[in-house]
Amino acid sequence: ADAQAARDRIAFEELFLLQLAAERARRRRLSSRGVVIPYDAEVARAFAVSLPFSFTDAQRKAAHQILTDMAQPGPMNRLVQGDVGSGKTVVAAMAALMAHVAGYQTAVMAPTEILARQHFATLDTLLTPHGLPPRQVVGSTSPAARREVLEGLVSGHDNLIVGTHALIEEDVVLARLGLVVVDEQHRFG
Repeated sequence: ADAQAARDRIAFEELFLLQLAAERARRRRLSSRGVVIPYDAEVARAFAVSLPFSFTDAQRKAAHQILTDMAQPGPMNRLVQGDVGSGKTVVAAMAALMAHVAGYQTAVMAPTEILARQHFATLDTLLTPHGLPPRQVVGSTSPAARREVLEGLVSGHDNLIVGTHALIEEDVVLARLGLVVVDEQHRFG
């Protein structure tokens, strides 16, 4: 019984210290300044109306929470979880559009070229009609095409980039990065 009580005490202390560290990190993150992206309800409504489907209640709630967080002075850190096809990308698209309207750029990073290409195609369909055509950088992008895309990003001409880990290389510079979306798919950790 004493040995079990000791194990329970040690386990409690380890979990307590882990929670304490997480709370300190959260407070430190929230006390720093982030990019404030105003929540423009008209833009959100126009985007939602343009879709060939209606938002589900879960998508509407997630989008509202994200757009509300983006309007706050502290950096946002959100996890959107759902099955394949549940509409996570359309929620990210609405956030990217809001960042674009506020004059900021968005980077969307996927773990594989196949998934990056799928996100690119989806975002192209959803956002190009709203004046936000995506650009793409993946490992197999030719040097000339890569150079052209990177010039558009650093000049601030292009406001939406979709890619793989190729986005986190030193030569990828965004003029006014305001939103980063990472599709983890259990690979980035």
